Amino acid sequence: LLWKWKAGLVFLGAALVAVSLGIMIGLLASPDAMRAVLPAETWYVCAALLAPIGYALQDVVADAMTVEAVPRVDARGEPVPDEQRTLMHTTMQTLGRVAIIGGGVLVSLANVVLLAGVEKLGEADKVAAYLRIYEYALVIPLISVLGVALARRIRRRDEARLATQGYSTDEIT
Repeated sequence: LLWKWKAGLVFLGAALVAVSLGIMIGLLASPDAMRAVLPAETWYVCAALLAPIGYALQDVVADAMTVEAVPRVDARGEPVPDEQRTLMHTTMQTLGRVAIIGGGVLVSLANVVLLAGVEKLGEADKVAAYLRIYEYALVIPLISVLGVALARRIRRRDEARLATQGYSTDEIT
């Protein structure tokens, strides 16, 4: 029932992550302004809840979308055999897990590099270092949104290519 809104669900997940990061940026950059609206602790709890919900939402949709990433027809327009499609689905799921693990390792390494020596800094410089990390993290929801846009563009290109070969939209999907 919700699948027709899958791109919207990815956008929603990205928005939740971005709002969470924005809250943390606000707490670091303008703590007095944030506390004027709600206590800092409340803001922090909101940020701590929004990010994992956003990531989980995107992960669920991405897992389900891997089915769509596997073609039903080959370059010649012939149907892909079921056993080959099963192998392609397994490969796609594996690549998804590799991407998640790789992304986690990459973020961990970036934090190690960006926070190296932060314990020796004064309070203002520590805040600036953490602020920079949260600002850099905004690239994560941006990548999600760009991924949906790219997938949409590729799908339209492929549908147009297959339509020129005489396939109907129902046969393509």
